[in-house]
Amino acid sequence: MGVDPSTLAYCNGEYFDSPLSLPTNDPGFVWGATVTDRFRTYATRPFRLAEHIQRFHRSAQECLIPLPHSETEISEIVHRLLERWFRCRNRDDDECVGILWATPKTFAIELHRFDPSPYVRWVRQGARLQTSRVRPLPALCVPRQVKMRSRLHWWIAEQEVKRTDPDMLAVLVEENGQVTETYLANVLLVRNERIVSPPLDQILEGISLRFVQELCGGIGMSFEEKSFTVSEIFGADEILLTSTPFGVCGVSEFDGLPQQFPGKVVMALREAWSQVVGRDIWADFASPLASRREKVSE
Repeated sequence: MGVDPSTLAYCNGEYFDSPLSLPTNDPGFVWGATVTDRFRTYATRPFRLAEHIQRFHRSAQECLIPLPHSETEISEIVHRLLERWFRCRNRDDDECVGILWATPKTFAIELHRFDPSPYVRWVRQGARLQTSRVRPLPALCVPRQVKMRSRLHWWIAEQEVKRTDPDMLAVLVEENGQVTETYLANVLLVRNERIVSPPLDQILEGISLRFVQELCGGIGMSFEEKSFTVSEIFGADEILLTSTPFGVCGVSEFDGLPQQFPGKVVMALREAWSQVVGRDIWADFASPLASRREKVSE
């Protein structure tokens, strides 16, 4: 391995200091048969790594993709990569993102430098959501609890809403109007001292979502799993998104209507989350570098 590589990786028994590629004859490309999971570090420590690995294993089992390593072995590989990553840099503020992925022929783990720029506006100004005409995949086709890469329906939904506004994030809604999730984040609403999530058997069970549930008691909130419709969204005190890159953030617009932002609950969750991980979870999004990167990407 070279000095300070931008990517560290493990693939099918070998370690690399460069990005990986997938052959076009791999079932992950031919069939879209790929399961994945993503974690990040806070102050050099991986956040909820065991839960991410457990979900990764469940996804593989549900999708009938064999894994060559146990959960313990995957954890050991990840920690070897992380040790190398931070030894190369010797900086506590150089956070990274880890990606686990597997196809029927390939098992890999990659570490990349965390790039906050795609999420700066969401954190600072609130995410802007738009419902899409695209519907969620039926659970009888692909279990919604698996994290996978057969995501053409999400691509179509995202391009649809971005035709009118490139800053919009698509939300998929059931035929009966019940809200599910976005391609990147779980959607929660706040109402009457409660944080409400769609039932977890109807969406991807987010690691960040579960952590919000754990934090609820400490900020004086209760947590409830209950279906809610688009019309109920408009009566919410706040709308929240939870996802690995930013933890939790607020929503400032839903289907063209302004929403309460920033709300007291999202700020309380930010503070509680930051205390647990020992670092402000939004610090990366406030840096001048993050702002410059966002402007370059526009």
